[in-house]
Amino acid sequence: MTTITSKKKAGGRPVAAKKKATIVRVRFDKEQYFILRHKAQKAGLNFSAYLRQAAEVTVIKARLTPEERDFIRKLVGMANNLNQLVKEFKQAGILKTAAHVEGLRDKVDQLLKLLRGDK
Repeated sequence: MTTITSKKKAGGRPVAAKKKATIVRVRFDKEQYFILRHKAQKAGLNFSAYLRQAAEVTVIKARLTPEERDFIRKLVGMANNLNQLVKEFKQAGILKTAAHVEGLRDKVDQLLKLLRGDK
């Protein structure tokens, strides 16, 4: 007598192609947690998938470097000078003010070139 054995396919969930092995713990307050849960639900994703996708796609701008902050400070100072020039123009006239404006315009051009990286 011969026995016939047939291979049964294993049931259950298929093996994931990419195993997620690293666990990251993040703490949220209740309000943040419920906001994120609601956004995940609206997107039709579970909470973990929503956070993963947000981490991969979201672009976060870096803070300004000390050099960029210095440029901005200089530009603000030049804006103040421009206001003073307008006041001077009203009091002294156009010829005296024009010389000041040309000097400031050159400084602004130099700073903008530095910000763009033209040097």
